[in-house]
Amino acid sequence: MLGALEHLDFFTDGAFPLQAYMCDEVATVPFAASLQQSWAWPFAPLVTTLRLWGLTLILLTSSILTQQVLVALNSGGRDNYEGPALAADLLGYGALAEYYTAKVPEKLEGPQMP
Repeated sequence: MLGALEHLDFFTDGAFPLQAYMCDEVATVPFAASLQQSWAWPFAPLVTTLRLWGLTLILLTSSILTQQVLVALNSGGRDNYEGPALAADLLGYGALAEYYTAKVPEKLEGPQMP
C-alpha cells in the first residue's frame, strides 16, 4: 500500500514542473517578489534566472537521483541484493525486496541464452 502511495506522490511531484511551466508568466515573478521580501532574499535572483519551472525540475531530478544513490548504497552488504530486490526496494516495495533477498540465495541474473 505504501509503495502505491509513493507512486502517486511521485507522479504528482513529476507533474508540478509541467504545471509551473504552463503558469510561468503568472507564477515566477510573484514568487521571486515574495522571496525578495523574506529572509530568503538571496534566492530571488536565482528564481528569476532559472524560472520557477526550471528550479522545480532541478529539485525533482536531484531528489530522484539522490533516492537512487541512497538505495544502492544502503543495500546492507547483502551480496544478492541486486536486480529485482534492488528495484523493488527503490520503488518502495520493501516486503518484495525482502522476499527476493530471503528466498533467492544465489545472485539474481537474467534469462540464460541456450
